[in-house]
This record gives sequence, C-alpha cells and structure tokens, in this order.
Amino acid sequence: MNTVPIIRRNCYKEYLKTSLLGGFFAGLIFGLIALLNTFSLNYFLGIGGSIWLLIILIYMLIGFPSEEYFKRKKRIAKLQSGKYKYLIENNFQINQDLYFQGKYNEFYIEIYPTSKWIKKGESLEFDIIQAFYDFDDERFGNSASLKRVDWPPLAVTWQ
Repeated sequence: MNTVPIIRRNCYKEYLKTSLLGGFFAGLIFGLIALLNTFSLNYFLGIGGSIWLLIILIYMLIGFPSEEYFKRKKRIAKLQSGKYKYLIENNFQINQDLYFQGKYNEFYIEIYPTSKWIKKGESLEFDIIQAFYDFDDERFGNSASLKRVDWPPLAVTWQ
C-alpha cells in the first residue's frame, strides 16, 4: 500500500519563515502608523510587536494545519480511491508531492491529478499524464554510440 506522510517533513519551516518576515514588515508598517499618530515609542513597539505575533499565530495555527494537514489528507484519500485503483495495482507509487509515478510497458509515467476552478463552488478535475520512454540499454548498446542528428538551421530570407 502507498503510504505518504500527511504532513511533509520540515514544511513548517516554510510557513515560519514567511510568517516571521511578513509579520515583521506588517508590524513595522502598523507600528510606524501608530508612531505618527501618538509619537510614543512604547505604543510603536506594542502595536508593531502585537501585529507581528498575530501574523505568526495566524500562519502557524490556521494556515499551516489547513493546508498541510486537512487539504493534503483529502487529496491523499482521493489518490487512494477507486479511480486510481488500476495504478495502485500496477505498483505506481504516490510521491510526497501527491502525484503518481511508475513504470508501465517500458514507459516511465507521471500522473498529476489537477483541478481548475470554474466558478463559485465548482471545479473541473482532470489528470495530466507525462510519459517518458525508457529504452533498454542492452538492446541498443552503449547510448553514447548512437549518432546525434543535427538539422541545419532554417534559412531566413528577407524580401
């Protein structure tokens, strides 16, 4: 069975980095606005620090669990549904980035489940399939011995 961790390893660092930097700039802007109104350094530090802390808490307590736990859990459940049963039976693996990859009839195939938002409450779900031919080196010999064909450049004439 394909086992994919619901929460990716070290992904919280991305959220923390964004929240620290974004929160700092938001706190600085709101603190400067407060400083213009009151001319008090304590008020500037209090407003700026509280906005910074608020942004960090929003990112880490709302954004991180929502995106990295709940939404990923739903996508993993979709990938393990009956729609993709044939892929799972043919030893395709679910990648950490939530797409299928595997070999089938000498082709290396990647299948990316995607959805496109159409209008409020509706989305179109489809799969992008990339197939790469993986030829047998023993049958063709050394791949370096294969000739490369360089086509001449197109001639462009001006009239």
